[in-house]
Amino acid sequence: MTDDRTESLIRDALAHEANRAVDPNVVRNQLARSARAPRRRGPALIAATVAGVAGVAIAVTAIVVPGTGQEPDHAMPAAEQSVSEPTLVIAGMDANGQSDTVLLSRVRSDGVAVVSLPRDAWVEVPGHGQQRLSTAYQLGRQAALDAGQSEEDADRKGATTLVDTVATLTGESVDHYALVDTAAVGAVTTAIGGVEVCVHEAHHDPLSGVDLDAGRQTVSGDQALAFLRQRRELPEGDLDRMTRLQAFGESLFHSLADSEDAFTTVAGALDGHVRTDENLDVLGLAEKLASMSDPGLTTATIPIADPEQTAPGGMAVIGVEEDEVREFVGAFLDGETPEGTTPELRPTSEPRCVN
Repeated sequence: MTDDRTESLIRDALAHEANRAVDPNVVRNQLARSARAPRRRGPALIAATVAGVAGVAIAVTAIVVPGTGQEPDHAMPAAEQSVSEPTLVIAGMDANGQSDTVLLSRVRSDGVAVVSLPRDAWVEVPGHGQQRLSTAYQLGRQAALDAGQSEEDADRKGATTLVDTVATLTGESVDHYALVDTAAVGAVTTAIGGVEVCVHEAHHDPLSGVDLDAGRQTVSGDQALAFLRQRRELPEGDLDRMTRLQAFGESLFHSLADSEDAFTTVAGALDGHVRTDENLDVLGLAEKLASMSDPGLTTATIPIADPEQTAPGGMAVIGVEEDEVREFVGAFLDGETPEGTTPELRPTSEPRCVN
């Protein structure tokens, strides 16, 4: 890590953590230790999480590292600050303000749990009735603009509308959020030399741009993004896409776990592509993850009631039952293993093979 990059990381970390009055020498020393420790999995875990979310959603862990170059966004309610096991909404956002991917994650003392919520789930968006989950951010943002609010305030309203929607569906209090530009996945995967994936069959889909042979292979750049975006010609459509996201995240987790420079590499690739609420204690989260000698990782998808539901007007959506979702998510985030949950993830040399 060069002196110039170190100074940049320190400045950005201090910008995020100004209210903590962190001694800059403490920050400098911590960043230096993180970059030098190839087998300390905390910093790499953070890097893996941010990278995957940016790639239209890694179903892994807690987000954002100091040095993303993006100012924090909106303050969450005061009562939801300073929690020992924070719960976060992580969303991969496309250029139109749609949420390509929505994840709910909890960072516990023993590792991280991440649950995927289908973008096409037919849910209650507070103030807007039943809508696709992917539209919650844009609906909230547009309502704020229509009310005469500024672009900045409208962006914040979009984020809180998405958070409120997830909280309403899952019954979980959300402490923080991170919004990541999905297009950043190309830069991230290229920067780290690609991510290994495995597919059961060859895929050549002009719509998504995916061009994959059957079996194991390494994807990066546009092909990594295409792998994560493809839905057409997959047996379960968007549900298979979410499984791909989870497998991609697991593989990325493994590939970065022992990387000496993962922290700075991923932070640089994500420069300017992440927005968080202003109360997310980035440095504290980094410290928490870094203190885990062998953090566990579990992934899951919420229960699906009807994968081919039709909404009013003939729109195809995914049906979910709120009571079932709440029961499942509550148990999963608390560390139980309901049906549909992966075993706790441990290092392996082979990626999970998916459709």
